[in-house]
Amino acid sequence: VFLLSVVDMNAPDKPAKPTLDHHFVTDLSRRLKSPGPLRRDSFNVNIDTDLPYELRALEAALAEANKVLEHEVTNLEQDAWAALDNLTKK
Repeated sequence: VFLLSVVDMNAPDKPAKPTLDHHFVTDLSRRLKSPGPLRRDSFNVNIDTDLPYELRALEAALAEANKVLEHEVTNLEQDAWAALDNLTKK
């Protein structure tokens, strides 16, 4: 049995069960239903939709992981700049 969990950006430390309206689930459905041999994804990269569904599902999971990491980097950068500002004021 495969259990899928996603990251809730409001509580990133706790895994959450995806709902049908979660952006990962909608992106996964879009990628799996997409007709045609080539299409462009959100990063403007051509994707071969003739790939097996397992690889398209992996692609969606990796895209989601990338979004989560980008969100984390943004938060860490904001914290780092705030810490640097505090250090320079002392």
